[in-house]
Amino acid sequence: MRLTIVTLLIIITLNAFGQNNFSRINRDSVKLLISDRSKETYYPELMERFNQFDTTLTLEDYRLLYFGFVFQKEYSGDFYPKQQEITQLIHEKKFDLAIKTCDSILEKVPVSLIVNYLKGFAIYMNRNTDSNYLHYRNRYSKLREAILSTGNGLTCGSSFQTIFVSDDYEIMYRYFQIPEYEKQYLVYKCDEFEIKPSKYFPSHAIYFDASEPLLNTEERLKKKLGNCSN
Repeated sequence: MRLTIVTLLIIITLNAFGQNNFSRINRDSVKLLISDRSKETYYPELMERFNQFDTTLTLEDYRLLYFGFVFQKEYSGDFYPKQQEITQLIHEKKFDLAIKTCDSILEKVPVSLIVNYLKGFAIYMNRNTDSNYLHYRNRYSKLREAILSTGNGLTCGSSFQTIFVSDDYEIMYRYFQIPEYEKQYLVYKCDEFEIKPSKYFPSHAIYFDASEPLLNTEERLKKKLGNCSN
């Protein structure tokens, strides 16, 4: 659901429509890189730097952090970020509670695009002299850049790759400022949204790769059925 909070200083400048210099994610390569204890790309080491707000993390590091999260036990394809609940708390100026709620989610899902945004926003609205909001603004920006680096959204073959459905809406509404979508289809393995074009995405359809949520759902279903048969 579209977030109704006023967009403030936390938002980064929009990029040009239809970028062509994207690079698709290779799932096997990501798994190999984040699993090798001898490499700087070992996931626990990357996550430690991420949690320390290390500014030397590169775009490739953020791609590994975001897409590598699907191999962590905390990953769930039907992750629900409590966006409406947190947004309501911010509207009610219950900033401390909003921040606490964000923290409880980020502890388990640190790469959540929308929750990083909301925490930064809540910190800023609570006290705009608190520069800690910049950590979450920058985190949000880098995670979003990792998603945008995977495609241009014009076809299923060049779809934006995401690991959470909530991130599809975040890219559509906040980044491309698409006013609304009219219909949604599953064009295996992509979500196709029929949209009202915006200044920043003047097409009538936008595509997101839904492979990871679908795969995770299938794996959990097989596990559940396996347990039932024992």
